[in-house]
Amino acid sequence: MSPLAEALSAQGSQSMPTEEAIEQVHYCECCGAPGILVPSLKCEHCNQLLKIRCYVYQRGNSFYGECLTFNLVSSGATQDEAIRRLQVTMFSYVDAVLQPGKSTKGLIPRRAPLASYVRYSVHLCRARLAHLFDKRYPLATRSQPIQAGEYRVVHC
Repeated sequence: MSPLAEALSAQGSQSMPTEEAIEQVHYCECCGAPGILVPSLKCEHCNQLLKIRCYVYQRGNSFYGECLTFNLVSSGATQDEAIRRLQVTMFSYVDAVLQPGKSTKGLIPRRAPLASYVRYSVHLCRARLAHLFDKRYPLATRSQPIQAGEYRVVHC
């Protein structure tokens, strides 16, 4: 059993996201926009949820999924492929970091460089402006925490 699965079972979580669920792109029931499935991380000390910021952007003919909280990037030929790869990468990263008896300090969160946050802010502004004018921004992708359980980490 992986450290992530052990941590969840020790907390009494009913279900662990399956590899199949992690490798699927989930869409909003209302608008049909894709969402990014992210792990739900809660601090052991302050009980606060760690906000995981992720988004997808296009550069040239490629799509890139970026997680600012873990400083991870994935790429794909399509938006769905970039999202799928980012989800797998994030859950694999969290699984690798949550080894029993090891500290997560400096690993969760592992912040991305400032340039990534600037690109993310521009992306959000474009999406919000498009929403104001009742237009759909093609890369308006939101992070969606999983409902299966929370992973306990120290981040404060």
